[in-house]
Amino acid sequence: ELLAVRRDGNGSGYRSEEVNRRAGGHAISAHREARALDLQPVGIAAKEAFKVLLRAFDYDKLVLETDGDSTWLHLQAPPDGMAPRKLAFVGVKGGAFRKV
Repeated sequence: ELLAVRRDGNGSGYRSEEVNRRAGGHAISAHREARALDLQPVGIAAKEAFKVLLRAFDYDKLVLETDGDSTWLHLQAPPDGMAPRKLAFVGVKGGAFRKV
């Protein structure tokens, strides 16, 4: 087992509008369309799991995120009929993201 669904009370997969707002998600979040999961690496550092997924999976967006206490991966599928964009980002201090 490499990844587990993140259970933080904010809805890791599909999020209703209320849950998405509580989680600080964007109004047009892929979570609202059930196209995104937040995953917690198991038995491997999040940074290493991120590197594995960069090479091994056709994702639309992959983000290495942290809240200071924990680190997780946001894995997003493309909308139906669209090709994966393979966008990858790493969270940096201040809540910003750096493209990989």
